[in-house]
This record gives sequence, structure tokens and C-alpha cells, in this order.
Amino acid sequence: MYLKFKGGKGVATTLGVYLAWDPTFGLLVLTTWLLTAKLFKVSSISALVAALLAPFFAYFLGVNSAVIPFTIKA
Repeated sequence: MYLKFKGGKGVATTLGVYLAWDPTFGLLVLTTWLLTAKLFKVSSISALVAALLAPFFAYFLGVNSAVIPFTIKA
């Protein structure tokens, strides 16, 4: 149907939004994903680790405080 049910579209979209909000923040999340993917060789674990650390990165980098709640995944 859409890209033959291959994964990664959500991760790519989230990364694009993070990069648009703050390039430094987006690159830090991307670096976290890449390092975790290299370590565990599993994309889903990498996405979860990056998503869990994103609010902390946003807070410590001083990203606009209105953005931080959107980095928390439900």
C-alpha cells in the first residue's frame, strides 16, 4: 500500500520535525539513533532509545519550552 509496509516512516517524520524545530536537537537525536543502531543492530530499539532521550535533550539544550511536551511519546 504505502511503501510496501516497510517501517521507518514514523521515525523519519519525527526526525524531520525535530530538525525543523532545532537543528542541533535534531542532530543529537539522530546521533543517538545512529549510535544505538550500530550497537544493537535493531532499528526499533534505536527509535525507542532516541524517543526516550529526546525530552531530556530538548530540556538541556534549551529548546523552546512549548516544544518539549511534543517530544514525549504516549
